[in-house]
Amino acid sequence: MRVATVTGIVVQDEHGSTSEGNTYPIRGAGPFFIDVHPGIEVQDKGKIAVEVVFDDFDLLKGLPVLGDLKDFSKVAVYIVQVLESIWFSASCD
Repeated sequence: MRVATVTGIVVQDEHGSTSEGNTYPIRGAGPFFIDVHPGIEVQDKGKIAVEVVFDDFDLLKGLPVLGDLKDFSKVAVYIVQVLESIWFSASCD
C-alpha cells in the first residue's frame, strides 16, 4: 500500500496571514494535488513524506506507524545499551 503525506505547506491568505500545515495521509503514487480556496497563495508547496503503514495486521491495518517506529527504535537502542552495560560490567569482574 502506498501512502504519503505532504508536510510543511505554507499558505498566505488575502490579509497577509500565513499558516503552515500538512495533509492527511494520501493513498496512491502521485502526483498529488491539494485544493486551496480562492484568495489563498501557496508560499511553500511542502515536501512529500512517506508514511509506513501495516496492511496485514488487523489491529493496525491502515494506520500510519512512523511515529511508533521511532519510539520502538528508541526503546530498542535503550535495551541494547542496558545489555551492553551489563555485559561490560560482567566482563570486567
